[in-house]
Amino acid sequence: MKIKYTFLLVALLFFCQNIASAQIQGQTPSQPDVKAQTYVYDSTGIPVDLAKDLNDTLTPLPNTNAKLRLPRYFEPFANGKIVGFLHKGTSSSIIAYEYPGKAFTALTSKISDTTFSKQGAELLEVLTLKQNDGSPATAYVLRFKTPTAPVIRIMYFTGDYQTTYYLIANVPEVVSKLIRNVILASFQTLEY
Repeated sequence: MKIKYTFLLVALLFFCQNIASAQIQGQTPSQPDVKAQTYVYDSTGIPVDLAKDLNDTLTPLPNTNAKLRLPRYFEPFANGKIVGFLHKGTSSSIIAYEYPGKAFTALTSKISDTTFSKQGAELLEVLTLKQNDGSPATAYVLRFKTPTAPVIRIMYFTGDYQTTYYLIANVPEVVSKLIRNVILASFQTLEY
C-alpha cells in the first residue's frame, strides 16, 4: 500500500513539474516546441506610450544637424566611424545620417524590393508616415540574417528638398514586436 501511494505521489510530482516547466517556457504541454516553429513577422507591434517610452528631451544626433526624442534606455556608442545609440537590454541600435543637397523623395523613389534582395535582405513592408511636424517620411522594414540571429532593420527617410535624413534601427527579430513601434514613434519626433 505504501509503495502504491509513493508511486502516485512521484507520478503526480513529475506531472506537476512538467506543467510548471512548460508554463515557464510559455508552452502548454500539448504545444510543440517553439524553436521548431517558423517566426512570422508581426507588423502590428505593441502600442506606444510616448510619455513612458520616449525620453522627455530631444537628443542631438551625431554627425547631423538634427535631434530626436530617443526611446528610453538608449545610450551613446561609437564603433570606429559608426556613432549612434544602443539599447543593451535588447541589443538594438539607432544610427543617423544626413545627406545635404539631396531630396529624400529622390532617394526613396529609387528603392525597390530588388534593392534589398540583391543584398540578401527581405523587404517586409513599406510605411508612408508623417513626422510630428506634418512633413512626409518613408520607412522600409526588412529582415536579414546574421551569424547569430535574424535582425529587423528599419530604414527611415525624411527631410526636405535640400537635405535627406536617414535613420537606421537594427533590432533582433525576437524582440522586434516589443520595440518596433517605439522606434518608429521616436523617428517621427526628428527635428532638423
